[in-house]
Amino acid sequence: MKLFKTPTNQIYAYEEDGSQDHLIPEDYVSVTQQEADDIIADNMPAESNKNQAEFLLYQTKWVLEEDVADPANPPYLSNKDEFIAYRSEVRRIFINPVGGRVNWPVVP
Repeated sequence: MKLFKTPTNQIYAYEEDGSQDHLIPEDYVSVTQQEADDIIADNMPAESNKNQAEFLLYQTKWVLEEDVADPANPPYLSNKDEFIAYRSEVRRIFINPVGGRVNWPVVP
């Protein structure tokens, strides 16, 4: 796909074979995949970031179970505190979502 951005930073994709070139307005600018990804991330709605935060919290919900950090019950989670700190950072984004690019914390 050939990627283009509009003057208002919307991203559009067209067929690589040129069959849709006649549809590309003159004021559209060709961009790379990385540039398109950056534009999309910079313009991410707050609701999308909130949804991502909710998903990340769901993925790590298991660390809250009592038995995962019990050394008497191997295998056990030895870095539960790191996961709690991670979840706290993600929860802040969930509670107060912002639009645009988010520097997501790294899963321990």
